[in-house]
Amino acid sequence: MKLVFGTPEHIKLSQNPMKKKCKETKPSGYAGKPGAGEKGKKCKTCGHLRVKRTAKNFYKCALSCKGRTILNGGGSDILISSPACQYYITSL
Repeated sequence: MKLVFGTPEHIKLSQNPMKKKCKETKPSGYAGKPGAGEKGKKCKTCGHLRVKRTAKNFYKCALSCKGRTILNGGGSDILISSPACQYYITSL
């Protein structure tokens, strides 16, 4: 393997090998697949919707918490404008 200025040849000089890539968060806050439920219904009107109130409102699905308290972090957030999933129930 030929070295160019101390870096292996297979690493392009335009890449920074010391820079770490951030791992993207997978949105896992939905109980089911959005859009699999009733037509025209949204997460906004579902009975499972929970709101974590801080300086901002963070919307969570109660079914995805699996008996735990409402989770922190962006991976468990849902969009209230998403189409309803198969577990949709009318608001209580």
